[in-house]
Amino acid sequence: MKSYVFTHGEEHFSPEGAVSLTTSAHDHNLEVERQEIAHLQTAPDRVFLYVTESTIVKSCCRLAVKHGTGEAGCPICRTRLADMQKGPAITTWLGTHIATHVELGPVYKIPAFGGWPSSRQSVRCRINGVQYHGTYYKSSGNYCRLQKSKRQPTK
Repeated sequence: MKSYVFTHGEEHFSPEGAVSLTTSAHDHNLEVERQEIAHLQTAPDRVFLYVTESTIVKSCCRLAVKHGTGEAGCPICRTRLADMQKGPAITTWLGTHIATHVELGPVYKIPAFGGWPSSRQSVRCRINGVQYHGTYYKSSGNYCRLQKSKRQPTK
């Protein structure tokens, strides 16, 4: 699977360094995300995804949901319905919501280099109906490493 890229100035970069693209960085990233979502459909043993903690719900969005006009998004600020909902979410790098039943455990700290503690949280979710659990590296960024749970929920 290819890596996501970002653009700085006129150049494109991935985790491996500078890359040359035949398409735009946006089109390249959409293709990588499509491949990543297809890979998640196969229920891999381990995945690397991102955590979005609770989303701030604006008052205009609350009114749109309350009055039933928010199915397509907020008519005032144009926020998508998925982004209006509170609670944590597991997403791809581009922000596409991937998981359901997302639960974050209490924050715990472990010693790290230089004496600064690292804040982490346990995370549990379902991706395409498959239960995953793992660690959200809260103080290091918004990423989490998940593995397929041995005990799957009954249908």
